Amino acid sequence: MKAKIVLLLVFLLILAGCGSSGAPVGNLSYSGPSKVALHAGDRIPGTDIVMLEASKDGAKFKIGGQIASKLSGDSVDWRGNVADGVSMDLHYRVAWLGANSARLIGTVTLDISGVDPKQAGWDGNAKLKFTLPVTYFVKKGGYIPGTTLSYKGRAEKGAEIGGVEGYPYRKIADSIVWTGKLRDNVYLKLVSRVGLYDNSRLQVVGLATIGIQP
Repeated sequence: MKAKIVLLLVFLLILAGCGSSGAPVGNLSYSGPSKVALHAGDRIPGTDIVMLEASKDGAKFKIGGQIASKLSGDSVDWRGNVADGVSMDLHYRVAWLGANSARLIGTVTLDISGVDPKQAGWDGNAKLKFTLPVTYFVKKGGYIPGTTLSYKGRAEKGAEIGGVEGYPYRKIADSIVWTGKLRDNVYLKLVSRVGLYDNSRLQVVGLATIGIQP
């Protein structure tokens, strides 16, 4: 009986490791500035909001099936699911109005569930794409969020990064780049640099480009 239990535990451990990158699985959130340029008839990407018409005096949007008149400086907000495992929260303001065109600026927050990072090539055909700033403090032995890269600690040649191809050491202001999938329908390209590091943690700052397939 004990032998069968041991075999079962071994089998379950093997299953748990299948297809896993070793990086933490869970949820991630990205937030930062966003902007969009619209012409009459355009839809704000990922939403059901359509700009029907615009002039210097104002614009008309169709939001949730209703017509909303907007002046320069007015808000245009939206929140909902844009793909499996991805919710988006937009907070825009009308920044400029012209002849049947408008520009909106504001912030976007992406909440991504079921994150299981894997290295992969970038999907240039992603329907939605956002480039947002990130700052991380990674403990020794931990992973840079959303990637398969880990921090192994301070070495004589610099911060030692696990999971990179080739030379693993980085000094302050050196780049760390990773491209892959957060989940099957979400891609990530992280272009970052080393801020500070010691033997207990690493600071990483840069830009995360997220590509989403609805």
